[in-house]
Amino acid sequence: MLYMSPWMVLRVAGLAVLALLVACILMLGVYLGYVKLLSRADPLRQLPGTESGLPMQCMDEDVEEWARKLANARKDGVAVEGTPRNLHFPGLWPFEPRSRLITLDYAVLQYILNSPIYEKPRESRNFLTMLFGKGIFNAEGADHKAMRKAYAHVFSMPVLRSLYPTMLQKAEQMCELWSGEVKASETADAVVDVNSYLGRATLDVIASAGFGQDLNAVADPHNVVYNAFRNLMSPIEKGRGGFMMYLSLKYPWLWSTPAELSRAFVSAKAEILRVGKSLLRVGTQAEDEEKSASGAPPALLKNILRTIAPAQGLADSELLGHLSTFLFNGSDSTGSSAAWALHYLSLDLSLQQRVRDEVAEVPNDADRAAALERLPILDRVVRETLRLMPPLHSTIRMATRDDVIRTSEDVVLRDGSVVREFAIKKGQFIHIPLLPLNTLTDIWGADAKEFRPDRWLDIPETVKGMPGMLHLMSFTSGPHGCPGYKLALAEIRVFIAAAVQHFEFTPAADVRTMNSFMMRPYVHGQWAKLGPTLPLKIKPVVRA
Repeated sequence: MLYMSPWMVLRVAGLAVLALLVACILMLGVYLGYVKLLSRADPLRQLPGTESGLPMQCMDEDVEEWARKLANARKDGVAVEGTPRNLHFPGLWPFEPRSRLITLDYAVLQYILNSPIYEKPRESRNFLTMLFGKGIFNAEGADHKAMRKAYAHVFSMPVLRSLYPTMLQKAEQMCELWSGEVKASETADAVVDVNSYLGRATLDVIASAGFGQDLNAVADPHNVVYNAFRNLMSPIEKGRGGFMMYLSLKYPWLWSTPAELSRAFVSAKAEILRVGKSLLRVGTQAEDEEKSASGAPPALLKNILRTIAPAQGLADSELLGHLSTFLFNGSDSTGSSAAWALHYLSLDLSLQQRVRDEVAEVPNDADRAAALERLPILDRVVRETLRLMPPLHSTIRMATRDDVIRTSEDVVLRDGSVVREFAIKKGQFIHIPLLPLNTLTDIWGADAKEFRPDRWLDIPETVKGMPGMLHLMSFTSGPHGCPGYKLALAEIRVFIAAAVQHFEFTPAADVRTMNSFMMRPYVHGQWAKLGPTLPLKIKPVVRA
């Protein structure tokens, strides 16, 4: 046996560590050289933009202001004039050596959102899968096309109209609960969290639509499904996980989701899956069709699942994806939008009264929901709310191959040359800022950031070229646009109409906006304690 003295062991160990260190330095040098090479060959760097730091303006509503500041920047003695609509900024170094694109150009948006070349990045799809399982919002290619077809069929207008009675019933139930809160307060008014109530009420509507069953969440703030979704979103809203979560999304084979997040996600998703499975087991296909024919809410989610997987069953991860997509996205964003509408109306009592007077002319019968679609003032309030407060602040796409993108106007490059197209490399990200696109002053006018529903009486010609539904980017656009936006609009109208007919709304707190996955309302200084909330003071309307 070979004998080695302690000194020799230390020497060998030291040489091994030194060799490992040298190897790491060499690998780092090679990688940094590779990063520098990619950076130099980055075509987006020719666009106006910034070379250092990750500009938080890309997540802020004032992207337009940031673009104007860049218009005054100089590179190689060349001034960039005008307000650039296509800008670059650094990716997250060292994981993204190339720049990202942020665009305010309608032509670029139309192309990117409708081209199969551009998909949600793997990190975004991993994030959505981590939260909701495998569903339509993280699917791409043939899978997305099949799901989109199934969802489009069940969200047709005949099906939508069959849900009107459920919407009306839930809106009236919510108002009855609010009346109970006023009586319990022993004063002429009460303060209610309209965000919570409307989130639970719209959850009831979408659950009735999906399963033909009533969760009655509007009457129960501790409803297991509603709270499961709140528990699912809470860690994200509170900003937990941070950089470690990013690593787990980008390199799932190397990094695992932080333990605190993982426990919260697993528990919440298990509850959603348990309740969803129990609801799906209620009623055969024949029984569901019989109920639908009798006027009862159709089991839309059951029909979707039967279309997507008629012969074979779905794995739990896929089933969870459809359950979560349908229940959460069909209720959370809709309830939040309706709450924001009531917030804006609480700030303008004269406008609130105009809506109330208009709604009062609609008979309270089976045709009420359809009649609400034809109310012009209510329609303008809904559109203006969605313009200023879209459910999502922004979305993102990634080029799956090298491409050349044409622009709607001249682009002044950093070297002073003027072009009408620019190249993009495979793997580069494109940020699509939905809220800033809805509030561009050179498109919507100097008062673009103000709540003024009457602007919709005569919108500028520049707005008419806006991609998306209703001349808005609030539901995005193209094949990945929201398939249930008509249902969302109908629900918002019904709930606002019922609310203003029964109550007068005034502010109860200093409400601000938190861009936390969704556009969330919160009380200033109370985000960490209360999370999303929108308290309003309600007083019953005295009818003549």
